[in-house]
Amino acid sequence: MKSVPIVFVVIATSSCVTLSAEEGPTYCRDIAPLLNNNCVTCHRPGEVAPFSLRSYNDVRKHGRLIAAIVQAKIMPPWRPIAGYGEFLGERRLTEEQVALIKKWVQAGMPEG
Repeated sequence: MKSVPIVFVVIATSSCVTLSAEEGPTYCRDIAPLLNNNCVTCHRPGEVAPFSLRSYNDVRKHGRLIAAIVQAKIMPPWRPIAGYGEFLGERRLTEEQVALIKKWVQAGMPEG
């Protein structure tokens, strides 16, 4: 009798994990940490960038532009070519991070 509840728990847990793995990216979980680590140094009030990226509303307002700019590798503004050593303060988005931003925008920019 004890094996039936254990099997049920395993099946229920497995389905929850599957649903979590299929969730799309959200601002709170995925996009905010990425932007905070790579963009907010300049994209905040009083700094050089033309607009802030410190809040969900700021980012949502510019979401499509952000996706296009990072895909074109215009931002973050890091000119040295990858693969020729490591640089202090390097800001470069991986292809996975760029794809994550694009997927988030295509999903309607959910806050999470």
